[in-house]
Order: sequence, then C-alpha cells, then structure tokens
Amino acid sequence: MVYLLPVVVLFFMNLILSKSNFRYSKIIILFFSVTFIFISSLRYRIGTDWEPYYEFFHLPSYKLMLEHYFEPLYKLLAIIVKLLFNNYYAFLFVIGSFFLVETYTVNKIALETMKPRGYSSTILLLAIYMFRFADYMGGQRQALAVALCMVSLMFRLKNKTFASIIVWILAILFHYSASIFIIPMIIYGMIEERGRRIFEINPLVISLFLIVFFSISYWIINNSLVLNRNIPVISSILMKMVVYQGKRGTLDN
Repeated sequence: MVYLLPVVVLFFMNLILSKSNFRYSKIIILFFSVTFIFISSLRYRIGTDWEPYYEFFHLPSYKLMLEHYFEPLYKLLAIIVKLLFNNYYAFLFVIGSFFLVETYTVNKIALETMKPRGYSSTILLLAIYMFRFADYMGGQRQALAVALCMVSLMFRLKNKTFASIIVWILAILFHYSASIFIIPMIIYGMIEERGRRIFEINPLVISLFLIVFFSISYWIINNSLVLNRNIPVISSILMKMVVYQGKRGTLDN
C-alpha cells in the first residue's frame, strides 16, 4: 500500500493547486517525486536487483568496485557516494533523485509541445510513475540511463544538439542499453520542419515511445515478476490518454 502514496499525493496536490500554472506544476512534481524518492530509498531487500547492487556497494575495496562489470559511470557514482557517506541508503537516495529530474524534464517537454491545447499533468505523471516504478525499485542503472535520455531529448527538441549528445553519452555510460536511444533521435530527425522532412509527428510521442521501449524491454527480461507483467498494459492506456490530447509544438529556449 505504501507504493500508492505518491499517487495519493499527486491527486491531493492537483486538488489544492492550479494545474494551469507552471509554477504550481513544479510544486506538484516536487512533492510527487520526493514522496517516491523516499519510498525507493528507504526500502530493505525489496526490488528485483537488490542483492547484486547491495553486494556491489559493499565490496571490500574500491579496486574491486572498479573491476566490476557494471558500467563506468555507475561505478564512479557508487564510489563517490561510498567515499562521502559509506551508506547504501544514501546511494539509493541519490539514484531516486533522478526520478525528480525525469518527471520535471518530461513535464517540461509536454508543457511546451502540447501548446496551445494543453494536457493533463496528472495523467502524465501517473504514466511516468507506472512506467518507471520497476526500474527505480530494482534496475538502478536503467533508471539513471532513461532519466538522462529524457534530458538528452529535451536538449534535442530545443536544438541544442551538442548538449543532447553529451548527455546521451553519459546515459550510455550508466547503462549500455541507452545506445538504443538513437532510434527516437532518428525518428525526430524525420519530423517535418518547414516542409523539408519526411513526416510530422508530435514530439511528445517520441519521449513516451522511449519510456515505453525501455519499460517493455525491462519487462521482457524480467517477465517472471507479476508487477512487471502488469505495468506495460496499464501504462500504455495512460500514455494514449496523454498523446490523444496533444498538438505538435516546439520547445522554447
């Protein structure tokens, strides 16, 4: 039942604050995300990959951590947190904080690309939560990679190509599967721009496609888990509710 707490917070915040004001929207995102961050960081032996990540963090030497097969930036982040705090829950909190980065980024993309018609922030945040819940409760490297891919996408939509590529490379160094992010980037490159490109597509569809792709891929790998069996089905409904509301737009600088 504790995992429903972010959903309860989200609905109450939407009842209290105006959804039409972006300043209020940021407050809603903050409370919603922080609630989940504390849930994901204060767990014990819960999650699909608890044992390997816990054992990795508690390896007896930094040399062994560096020699581990995990991606380089994930190892570096773990070593830095271990040097500073030597506490696995602090490490989980750092990882969970990327959920705030991700929700803010996707909301920013949606806010700009859905103009002038608007969208439901409640449905969008629920979709993010349903899609990404499993990763933050187990697939730590995947969670970090997808969050950074969302930031990369935001930079790309703002035509900041160099920043987008740099962030994408960082995502790959957290989890190599982020290299597949090239697919939505190619799709974006085919978006119509002043009639010179092949076809027109809502940029929000690209961001949601990325979330769907990683979530379903993670679900296939872990299809023995009951939770992951249900997430893609429920989330796809929420995703469609978001997409059907929108109109194509561009991100402002």
